[in-house]
Amino acid sequence: MVQFPEDKPSLMHLVPGYDPAKAHAYYLRTRKLHPRQRGAAQPTSSRTGPTRPRTGIPPPAAAQLARQRAQVAAAITTLENKLSELKTVLARKKAALNRDKKTQHKTAAEKSKAARQSKEYRQKHKQELKTKEKQARARSSSSGGGSTAKGVINNPKSGSIKQVEAAIKTVQAALTAAKARQKALG
Repeated sequence: MVQFPEDKPSLMHLVPGYDPAKAHAYYLRTRKLHPRQRGAAQPTSSRTGPTRPRTGIPPPAAAQLARQRAQVAAAITTLENKLSELKTVLARKKAALNRDKKTQHKTAAEKSKAARQSKEYRQKHKQELKTKEKQARARSSSSGGGSTAKGVINNPKSGSIKQVEAAIKTVQAALTAAKARQKALG
C-alpha cells in the first residue's frame, strides 16, 4: 500500500502503476449505455400514503369512479336520515316513559285493587295466556331471538328503547364505514 504525504490530496493518478489512458480505454470497452425508459422511474409525489401497486389492471374509469362516489354519498345521506329518525323516536319513547312514570303515583288501595284484578284475569284466562306465551316463544326462537336491530331500523316505532338504541349503534357503525369508503374513493 502506498503512503501519501498528508499535505497532498490522494489522487489515483499519482499512484504508481495507474495509467489514465489505460483506464479510459477500459471504460470505453466496458461501458454499457442504456437510453432512458419513459415511465420507468417512479414519479415523485408529495403524498405520504400508500401507492397503488402496478398490477397491469388499469385504474377504474372516471365514470365508474363518479358512479361509486354518488352511490356512497346517497348511502351516507340515507343513513344520516335513518339515524336522525331513530334518535327522534328514541327521544319520544324516553319522554313517554318519563311521562308514564310521573303519572303512576297510585295509592296503596289502588295498587291492591289492580293486583286483585290482575290475579282474577290470570285465573280466568289461564289457558289462553299459556297458548299466547307458547306462540310468542315459538316466534322468537324461529326468528333468531326476537326482533332484531334490522327490524327496528326499518320500523323504529315497533321496538323497545333498548332495541332502538341497538339500532342506532348499528346505523352509526354503517355510517362510519360508508364515510370511510367515501374518503377512500377521494
